[in-house]
Amino acid sequence: MRWSSLVVVALVSCADEELGVVYAGERMPVIDMHLHPGDWDSIPPETQEFLSSRFPFPIDLRPDKAAGGVLSPAGILDEMDRAGVSVGTLLAIYAPRTVGIAANEDVIADVAHDPRRFTGWRACASIAGTRTGPSSWRRCAWR
Repeated sequence: MRWSSLVVVALVSCADEELGVVYAGERMPVIDMHLHPGDWDSIPPETQEFLSSRFPFPIDLRPDKAAGGVLSPAGILDEMDRAGVSVGTLLAIYAPRTVGIAANEDVIADVAHDPRRFTGWRACASIAGTRTGPSSWRRCAWR
């Protein structure tokens, strides 16, 4: 009798925690609609310096490692799991002078890392001298 109870407790304790929140007695999913994946190397040097200056010691010694841990799909999933987030929306970004570039193709690859947990939005760059409108928006839609 004791062994069977111990085995059940062990199996339950190894199971994944349910994601989401309980509201009014019902578990509801949590969706984070604004996540930026990326790569430390795609962040402009001035922004890297700014971000590094905000990291505490000893993280500031290897800011590229710290950033990689939260910008990669695996790192984002770890953060989502710790927060109980069920689904995360990864956003491509084109801001080469400020925070860098997370290309549409990179977001597509990141979503493929776990399509049950990730969804993605493409970026449409509005560059001076180009026309924007419905015809350019079509290029930005997922296919």
